[in-house]
Amino acid sequence: MKKDLYVRCPDCDVEMRIDRETGAIISHGKKDQSSGINFGDALAAEKKRKNELEDLFKEASEKAQDKPDLPDDLNNDKWR
Repeated sequence: MKKDLYVRCPDCDVEMRIDRETGAIISHGKKDQSSGINFGDALAAEKKRKNELEDLFKEASEKAQDKPDLPDDLNNDKWR
């Protein structure tokens, strides 16, 4: 007869190992909390996003230099 008993914890749904004779919990496994996202993949995605934002910023700054939005008359500034 096996000495240990294996059951599922009703609280966290992980496997527990219980001693049949004493009823003591020998081990209580950790629940797998992986989210399915690898740290390396997340880091690569952030670097890609950073490069995309830098490209957008360069494009916007080039457009701003080509066509500056200056008021026609400094005494009649439309932003005041």
